Amino acid sequence: MIAAVQIFNSPSFLFKIQLFPVISQIAWTYLLHEFYIRKSINIIDDGRSLLLGQMIARHDCPLSEDVKKNLIATKELRDQVEHTTLNSLGRNFWPIFQANCLNFDQALRKLFGEQVGLNDELSVAIQFSKMDLHGLSKLQKYDISPEIEAIDAAVSAAANENGNEGAAYKFKVNFTFEKAVKGDSNIVFNENNPDGLNRQTFLTTKVVSDDLWPYKPNDVVARVKAAGNTTFNSHHHQLAWKKFGARPASGSKKPKATKKDYCQYHTAHGDYTYSDKWVELLISIASNDEEFEKLKRHKPKT
Repeated sequence: MIAAVQIFNSPSFLFKIQLFPVISQIAWTYLLHEFYIRKSINIIDDGRSLLLGQMIARHDCPLSEDVKKNLIATKELRDQVEHTTLNSLGRNFWPIFQANCLNFDQALRKLFGEQVGLNDELSVAIQFSKMDLHGLSKLQKYDISPEIEAIDAAVSAAANENGNEGAAYKFKVNFTFEKAVKGDSNIVFNENNPDGLNRQTFLTTKVVSDDLWPYKPNDVVARVKAAGNTTFNSHHHQLAWKKFGARPASGSKKPKATKKDYCQYHTAHGDYTYSDKWVELLISIASNDEEFEKLKRHKPKT
C-alpha cells in the first residue's frame, strides 16, 4: 500500500488513477490472505488463491460493509482503467482512495496489532493519517471530463452507492455556511460530524486560473534552468508538452483539451499557461540525465 500512495503522490508518474487501484487491490488481497491463513482457513480454491472479491463476499470477512463497498468501487475503477486512457485526474476518485488508505491502516491495526500500523509512514496528499482541511479543499480545483464522469457513474453503480455510506466508503466532510464579515465566505467544515461539534473554521477565496497555472512557457524554461539544467530550452519544453499531452497542438479545434493538473488555455488571449506541478515534472526530468535524453529523442506524432 505504501507503494500505491508513493506512486500517486509522485509528480513523475502520469497514470495515478490507473496505478493506485491496481496496486492497492493487491495490497488488500495479501492482507486478507494473511488474515485467513492465520485462521487456518484454506485460501486455495481450484489451484488458485482466493480473489479479493471472493474474500469480501465470505460471511466471515472481518471488514465492515462500507469498507467492502470501497473495495468494490476501487475494483470497478481498476477494471475500467484497464481498457480506458484517462486524460486528466478525476477529483471524485480521490476521496475513495483516501478512504481506502485509512481503511487499510485500520484493518492492519485491528487484525494484526498496533505495531504494524502505517499512519506514521507517510504524510502526503493521500496518506495513512487523516487529511487536513487545506488538503481537502484542493480536491475541488479541477474540472471532470465526460469520460471520467462516465467511469465515476460506473464505479458508483458497482458499489451500489445510495448516499448513506460512511467515511469508510468515501472520505468526506460536512460543511455549513455562516454569516461572513465584509462579504467573505466563511465555511465551517465538520469532519463526518453533522452535529457541528469540534468544528474548524477558515475563510475561503476564489482561486483564479492565474494562481493555479501561473507560468508562461518562458517562465517554465527559466525555472527549470534555475533548478540546475542550464541547457533546457523552449524546444525541450515543446517536446515535453507534446510527449505528455499537457496541451493540444497549435491550431487544434479543441484548444481547451488540456491536462488540467499541468496546463490551462486562456480564451481571452489565446495562449497557455502552466502549473507548479508541470514545472516540478520538468525539473525532475531535466535533473535526470537518462530521462532528459529520452525527452530530447522524443519524436512527436505529426
